[in-house]
Amino acid sequence: MLNFTELDLMMKASAVSDAAVIRMAGLQTSYLARLRAGQKKLTPVMANRIRLAIARIKRGETSIDGSLPSACYRLAVAYVARERGRTPDFVLSADPGKRATADKIWMEAAQLRRWAIYIANVYLNVPQAELARAACMSKAAVSYAMNDVEDERGDPELEKLLAAVEGAFSS
Repeated sequence: MLNFTELDLMMKASAVSDAAVIRMAGLQTSYLARLRAGQKKLTPVMANRIRLAIARIKRGETSIDGSLPSACYRLAVAYVARERGRTPDFVLSADPGKRATADKIWMEAAQLRRWAIYIANVYLNVPQAELARAACMSKAAVSYAMNDVEDERGDPELEKLLAAVEGAFSS
């Protein structure tokens, strides 16, 4: 777990302002100042909120509402990766622009990324343009990914995955 000194150093190294972190993490305006003064103790939950806010700011997200599409996409990535026995980082670290079609590992990550995009768009109602920003892909690439998943319908693994998502939304 991070302590506040480490978080403070992370903010300074990333050139992230206190105001931006407060806004993105949804904190009271005096919270960071009270932490620095020792008037408040940093809890694990708040440390995680601050760490995530710094990461979102570094990715270029500017508001909590603007981070919702990215959060939906990343949640879908986490779900499909878990179902395949992989970590979300496995999918997120495979650069979509690389087009390493001869690399089996990259291709697996690309397949999981397509499934996550499909779930975020169809079930979480995230527009394709927002998904393109969240996944660091072009709008056309997201559209192709959606079409590819439609073509994959009938694959038992994909159908099982989508049935579980549908079950969560129909109950």
